[in-house]
Amino acid sequence: MHEDLVAGGARVVGISPQSAASHRAFREKYDLPFPLLVDDEKRVARAYKALLPLGVGFRRISYLVNKDQVIADAIESNLGIDKHLEWLKAFRGSSP
Repeated sequence: MHEDLVAGGARVVGISPQSAASHRAFREKYDLPFPLLVDDEKRVARAYKALLPLGVGFRRISYLVNKDQVIADAIESNLGIDKHLEWLKAFRGSSP
């Protein structure tokens, strides 16, 4: 799916507050073809409203940011990845 997203003009990046070592292990375990960025000060999480109340955890949100760097669409699903994958498949299907 990653190749299809890139072919459709998307750039895929994951961001979370876990350590670089944790990201490296996760990326290797799942053979991810995109970078995982460390948000250790939770600046990105705050900016994108991904912090849970009281800052005790994070929402799982996927964003589609357009060429003008504006959020064009987003999906939140904290209990599973399935909704995110379906949303990405819809994006992939609408790509030229």
